[in-house]
Amino acid sequence: MTKRYRPSVFGVGGRDSNEPHITAVLDRYHVPYVLMPPQAGFDLLVFVSPLECWEVKNPEYKWSLTKAEKERLDYCKRIGIKYRVIEMMDQAVDALTAIHGRKEVNP
Repeated sequence: MTKRYRPSVFGVGGRDSNEPHITAVLDRYHVPYVLMPPQAGFDLLVFVSPLECWEVKNPEYKWSLTKAEKERLDYCKRIGIKYRVIEMMDQAVDALTAIHGRKEVNP
C-alpha cells in the first residue's frame, strides 16, 4: 500500500492540484511512491530503479523551484539521482515507459 499524507499535515506549501493525476499514473503502473513534505525539496519519492525524485508543478501557473527544491536538485545532480519536474500526466507516462519499456500496464 502506498503511504499518503493528508495535505493538512504539511501546514504550508500545499500540494499541486495536478498531483492526483500524476499519482494516478504511478498507481496505474503499480509503482510505489511516497508523498514528501515541503522541506524535502521534491514532492514524490518514486520507487523505480534507479531511484527518482519527482517534483510536481502545475502548468496552469508560472512556477519556479523553491530554495529547498533547488538545493535537492543540486544534491541529486551531484550524486547521480534523477530529479524530474513533472507537469503533466504524459510526462509521467513517458518517464515510466522509459523505465518499464511499455505504455500499457496490466491492472
